[in-house]
Amino acid sequence: MALDANTTYDPDTPGSPHPLQYKEGIPTLDKKHDAKLSTLIATCNLVDPLAKQHSSRPFPASHIRGSERIDFILVSQTIEKAVTASGCLSFYSLFNSDHRGYYVDFDAKILFSDPVYEIAPRSHRKLRLHDPKSIDKYRTFLHHQLEVHKIQEKLTALKEHAAKATWTTAHTDQYNTLDDITTAAMLSAENQLSRSHSVKFDWSPKLERAVQAQRYWYLRLKQCKGIMISPSRLGFHHREADINSDTTSTLTEVVTSLSAATTTLRTYQKDHTNLRVSYLEELAEAIILHQSPNLSFSSMESIRRDRVEKEIRQLIKRETSRKTFRKISRLLSPTQNKGLSRIDILDARATNPSFGNPKDPKTWQGPWTSITNPTEIAQIVTKIKSQQYHQAHNTPFGSGPVVPW
Repeated sequence: MALDANTTYDPDTPGSPHPLQYKEGIPTLDKKHDAKLSTLIATCNLVDPLAKQHSSRPFPASHIRGSERIDFILVSQTIEKAVTASGCLSFYSLFNSDHRGYYVDFDAKILFSDPVYEIAPRSHRKLRLHDPKSIDKYRTFLHHQLEVHKIQEKLTALKEHAAKATWTTAHTDQYNTLDDITTAAMLSAENQLSRSHSVKFDWSPKLERAVQAQRYWYLRLKQCKGIMISPSRLGFHHREADINSDTTSTLTEVVTSLSAATTTLRTYQKDHTNLRVSYLEELAEAIILHQSPNLSFSSMESIRRDRVEKEIRQLIKRETSRKTFRKISRLLSPTQNKGLSRIDILDARATNPSFGNPKDPKTWQGPWTSITNPTEIAQIVTKIKSQQYHQAHNTPFGSGPVVPW
């Protein structure tokens, strides 16, 4: 917008109405300008897309303690042609601010005058390099897989063939096979680090172990009832729950253990926020000690404490950013995995005969109105469903002689 405005209105041109004057390359406000936003808009021929696209309704206040709009998104007349949608969000819906969030959507093809291609989302690695525990788990699993397939011994043999100049096409195929096995082992090691959890509760190791313990005892209960359970599946939950030993043998003991695991899980779910904070504190200290092992000495306690506090602030900042983008994702797809949030109905205030029959939405040419109130949505949907369910009322099957039969 600034580039377009400065290109159109050159301050060095005599008689130019542009309010920005340049002194030694620095833009300064003209003394004749009254510093009002309305004057700036009129002087630079700017456009307010939100006011233009929503002129039929009063615009809500920008500030939570105000009654008027004080925040604006302004574009030049050239860029205004690319605006496809605009609007405002409710307070605290996206950011922790007492101002509303405004947005403007552009048609990239019109804006850039060039074919626009969809940006494919990047594939995130499941290995988190800032977590030393995840790195150790990844290495342990990967080294175990490499030992099982004897990758190092086979690579040493291939290296000897290459040094003796006895390399053949069969060795090339063997080398490619080893490369595929190594890649599969690395991906499998990353899958061991994946976290499948609900967004309702903040993840923490204690909560994760409680979930796995509840699942383990539930499978043991099914096993006691005679249902076949895979030993590998049972062993996985036993290992992830970090259960030392399982000496239960009777059904009563298994039910007691399942009840205790369920109670612990519900307690941790209620305290998931504090468990997450404790995990971040432990993670911050683990990161600092991994980066600087010498800080583990008691003489370096003050320095370690300062470094840990700084690392905690960084982790909390990343947590806040992650939650913000999660909110953005939900706002961009408001009806995804949710109930009905809005319906559009015929505007009953429109009485122009040219709009068509107001009782026939298929042929209606007049304006529509949006309903977002849940109570009104329920009433309108019930009315529409009632009409649809009674479409056969006037037929012989609904009110004729066939009905008694």
